[in-house]
Amino acid sequence: MFKRLFKRKTFISPWDIPLEARLSSVLKDGDKKRVLYIYEIPSPCTFRYRVYNPCQALTKSGLWSGCYIFQDELKTVEPLLHHFDLIIISRLGWSFDIESIVMKAKNLNIPVFFDIDDLVFDLENIPLIMTYMGDHTNYAYWFSYISRLWLMGKACDGFIGTNAFIAKKLEETFNKKCFIINNFLNQEQIQVSSELFQKKAEKGPQRSREVPFRIGYYSGSKSHQNDFISIAPELLDLLKTYPKIQLEIAGFLELPREFKSFKKRGQIVTTPFVDFITLQQKISQADVNIVPLLDNDFTNCKSELKFYEAAIVGTVTCASPTFAYRNSIQHGLTGFICTQGAWYNTLEGLYLNGIPQEVVEQGNAYCSHIYSPERQLGQIEAVLEKAKGEKLKAKNLTKNE
Repeated sequence: MFKRLFKRKTFISPWDIPLEARLSSVLKDGDKKRVLYIYEIPSPCTFRYRVYNPCQALTKSGLWSGCYIFQDELKTVEPLLHHFDLIIISRLGWSFDIESIVMKAKNLNIPVFFDIDDLVFDLENIPLIMTYMGDHTNYAYWFSYISRLWLMGKACDGFIGTNAFIAKKLEETFNKKCFIINNFLNQEQIQVSSELFQKKAEKGPQRSREVPFRIGYYSGSKSHQNDFISIAPELLDLLKTYPKIQLEIAGFLELPREFKSFKKRGQIVTTPFVDFITLQQKISQADVNIVPLLDNDFTNCKSELKFYEAAIVGTVTCASPTFAYRNSIQHGLTGFICTQGAWYNTLEGLYLNGIPQEVVEQGNAYCSHIYSPERQLGQIEAVLEKAKGEKLKAKNLTKNE
């Protein structure tokens, strides 16, 4: 099925499943505990990592089953809440409809947890976020968006985050327990990436000097504009010095003016937003994947997904030393950590000396194992068990006071 999806011109999102089918898949599992995930709308980003992937992993669990619903399905599902043991609201802002769900869950003594993957829940961080995004005027949007997430978090019994850094921030902000579930791969990515890695390995490490050395930047959204600018001078010097180096930028990044001439001569290639399966193919065609990030509380909350999604297709990553990347990449063994000022030398060395095959293989082996659904399942089950017990613990504490 995945191969068919990969070859189709029109990509079909694997999560496009009717509500009835989603619900029946878990309600029929009478011997398992059930978790209900709630998200705003189907999307390829946060929803995929924080909702779809965990639910897919739970299909292999002997303890839990999970399904997801969206905001416009709340009223339909509300009468069925008593069938669930745990509710997880993922990055969904407060509304009257979701408050109704939370209140009914509390009446049924069902724990409600809030899952979030960005530092967008604390009002005090609005200046940092707006500065990072390069948005100094859109006050109404940011205060509304973050206030609704804060209010939603305040109504929940606890939290789930992507790493220890964001978990600490959540606990400090809300004075409630936060557990960690890592971002990880889904089966669709694994199947297509395994095929791509094999094809790349068959070609071997040798590269013709006539073929451009491709550096891929696959975080190409406007929210990463300042991250890209932070290494722009080093990339410009590299492109000037080595005409055979090509930079591919995927997404909606606005190129700084200095890069326009390189685009005209073909040293910079821009690619529009693509689905997550096609993206794996794009990444596999690059020699190096770059992940520049400014070092602040916002970027330290982000996960290492750009590392493992590149490693599983055999593309080496150079990343900034933010919390997630310095704790996942072993410099020189599974990838490369680049501080500001070190990007030029690192990329130049990889271009002139070739990509170390042992780094490719070690990065692939590490990420294929650590970020697989099978490896993450135990952690997901453990977190769900703890979250289910958190309500009972809080109830007992209240009785004893």
